[in-house]
Amino acid sequence: MAPPSQSTLLALINSAAVLADQPVPTTTTYIAKATWVEWANAAYQELYDKLIEAYGEDYFVASEQTISTDGTNSTFSLADDFYKLLGVDYLIHANQGVAGRITIWRYNFAERNRYALPNLAAPGRGVLRYRLQGSKIAFIPRPPLAGQTLYLTYAPLLTLLSADGDTFTLGNGWEEWIKAAVAMKALGKEESDASPAAALLARQEERLATIKAARDVGAPQTTTDVYRTNGVGDQWWTWESY
Repeated sequence: MAPPSQSTLLALINSAAVLADQPVPTTTTYIAKATWVEWANAAYQELYDKLIEAYGEDYFVASEQTISTDGTNSTFSLADDFYKLLGVDYLIHANQGVAGRITIWRYNFAERNRYALPNLAAPGRGVLRYRLQGSKIAFIPRPPLAGQTLYLTYAPLLTLLSADGDTFTLGNGWEEWIKAAVAMKALGKEESDASPAAALLARQEERLATIKAARDVGAPQTTTDVYRTNGVGDQWWTWESY
């Protein structure tokens, strides 16, 4: 998780107002304080997406969601704060001398009936696959055993700010991007010269562009061979095996 920011909501909207040459926002200013808060949250959400894209999937990670199969259902609800899925694991039990997790891969929509009939299942691949469907996650084939454990790692929904003392949690000075974006909206509403705010926003966009590479610059990511690797080498598994 990103380190906590030191900027509060109030400090940021006041700073954006200064950049836009506006008075300190109140309920009676030309641009009411509630509008500044709305703009700040909208920019916060946009920047959140940009940072996830720029830094990769590991920057905003919530606690894992655990799913326990019941032997009946193939579709399960996602966590209430689910936003972006980062990975799905299946827990192998130790009853055959092996314990640990293996990676579950997504299936394409065109493959939704691939394992519907056991006799037609394509050989040579690990059989369990997942796919997001709205607020749920679906698996094929239907997990036949109860009590099997699946783990979902995900980036959570962003918690919006409302109170003056609420703090931004992006860290590393990214509030400058939000400040510039909010000031741009204020200047646009006034039809004023937006060049100072535009220049600041451009600098922050340039900064984003330079961090598109992985955060772990010492060990860049490599291409994953999804046809070969399932987390336990080349030995493919079935639900019945574990």
